[in-house]
Amino acid sequence: MDETKRPLLALVAMIVLISSLISIYLTQQPRFAGINLLPFEGVGDVLAEQTMQRMPQGGKVLLVTQQMKLPALQAPVRRFLEAIEERPDLVVVGTEELEMELDESFAPGIMGINGEKFLGLIAKYPAVDLVISFIGAPSLVDDEWAQLRS
Repeated sequence: MDETKRPLLALVAMIVLISSLISIYLTQQPRFAGINLLPFEGVGDVLAEQTMQRMPQGGKVLLVTQQMKLPALQAPVRRFLEAIEERPDLVVVGTEELEMELDESFAPGIMGINGEKFLGLIAKYPAVDLVISFIGAPSLVDDEWAQLRS
């Protein structure tokens, strides 16, 4: 083989190799269809509507969300905040993003915040009028209910 053709052949081989690797990468990556966020946004709309109905004089609101940055978990919060913008008397005093383990939030009989975390939030925000949890209602035992009532 001629010495002048050897670098050209190596270049062509590298181009073929790189294009093959790119092709394999692109065809083997999972493709996710766009998620329909409308039902999740509807949750935010309904929560905002219910909040405005139950707090006609306004008040201080605490939002509780999960730390995960999934579009389906962010959509209701975003829509809620957009919807209550028309009510300046409703003030979001804080947004707590809780880190939750799957076994903690979806254990049998438990959906949402455990009682200890919820009471910690109440202690942190004593002047709040309403707690809106986007991760479910708190699961309280009798002692925690008594503590909440006092």
